[in-house]
Amino acid sequence: MKTLFDAISARWTAIVGATPLYNTEADDEAPYPYGVVNIIDDTPDWTFTEDSENIMFQFNIFSDADADTTLLAIFELVKTAFDKFDLVIAGVTTISLKRGPAYLQRVDGIWQVNVTYMIEYEI
Repeated sequence: MKTLFDAISARWTAIVGATPLYNTEADDEAPYPYGVVNIIDDTPDWTFTEDSENIMFQFNIFSDADADTTLLAIFELVKTAFDKFDLVIAGVTTISLKRGPAYLQRVDGIWQVNVTYMIEYEI
């Protein structure tokens, strides 16, 4: 799983840029905007000749600024970075990477976009 997080982080940095991405939980003093990525589901699959993993992961993007100017711009960069991208993960072969549901909400004055992705790769 570490190699998956490493690949996601590298791709995020290459496209999204300076907005920090945290694994599972942000630092308490993380400056806005920032993103968090976590694994929602990891389901193994296999045939008689191949092993694979089907993993659903989620980005949570947070901003204390206006959603239209900051948050949604970052969301567009995330879509550019990950939609149907052949994510390079050490030691495996990516089969597919698809975006799932996304939603926008505001909680205690903080805007948040949550977006899920499903990746399948062969081990």
